[in-house]
Amino acid sequence: MPVPSTYHRLWRKKNSERCEISRIKYKFGLDTDVALYWHKKADKLCDACGNRDEFRRLNIDHDHETGKIRGVLCHGCNIVLGLVKDNSERLRKLAEYLDAS
Repeated sequence: MPVPSTYHRLWRKKNSERCEISRIKYKFGLDTDVALYWHKKADKLCDACGNRDEFRRLNIDHDHETGKIRGVLCHGCNIVLGLVKDNSERLRKLAEYLDAS
C-alpha cells in the first residue's frame, strides 16, 4: 500500500468525521442517514455499562454472524464481549463467580 502524501493526511484529518461516516457505511452496509445516526450515538454513553470513554469514541457493536448492529460499547465492554465470544451464559457464570467471592 502506498504511503499517503502530506496532502491526503491533512485532508483526512480535516475531514475525519466524513471519513468515519464513510467507514461505518462501508463496514456495515448502511445508508448515509443510518451511518450518521450510529456515528453520533458513538459519541455518547456505553449501552452496556453507561460509562463514557474519555479517550476514544465508543465502538459500534454488531453480531459477527448476522452483521446486525446491537448498539455502542466502550472499549472495556467491547473487549470483554470479544474475549467471551459473545457467550451470555459464560458472562452469567463469571458474574456469579464474582458475586460469590
